[in-house]
Amino acid sequence: MSIGMYLASDGKLNVKKMNDTNTFYSLDDLKKFDNSSSIISDIKSNLGLNIYELDSKEKIFTFLNDNDEYFQVEETVDIGVINSYTQKPYIYYIDVFDWKLFYPHLSDYLKNLNSSFELWKIWEDEVDLQSVETRQITKLDVKTLSKIFGSNDFLNPIVGIYE
Repeated sequence: MSIGMYLASDGKLNVKKMNDTNTFYSLDDLKKFDNSSSIISDIKSNLGLNIYELDSKEKIFTFLNDNDEYFQVEETVDIGVINSYTQKPYIYYIDVFDWKLFYPHLSDYLKNLNSSFELWKIWEDEVDLQSVETRQITKLDVKTLSKIFGSNDFLNPIVGIYE
């Protein structure tokens, strides 16, 4: 059995990546790097771009660091077990990439939503409505969030409600 973590809300949420602070570079900028020939070769082979057709001054390139993304919030499109638990029309799956830094960044993300929501932790292949543990969320801090998502001895579905 697998466990799923979800965010459910009445309104559509901004689900852009958490770290949207990447610097963008032009082709001219990239040519100034010590390893520019390797970078440009990667652009040609991996992206399939003809660099001679690009505006060399347009800032369209960035370097991605996999360590910068601690979690991702993705809108669910399929009807699944979570739909048996919540009546909220907008449901988002929470995918965690770095548990050590997950809670502080989730806390920041949730504080910026400015709307009510539900946080769910459920078994993905079982509906057990009678066993749902409901917790009112008054603070969006690390301690509160870890009480919903952090238990290693997960037995029952949990919902945290923030209004």
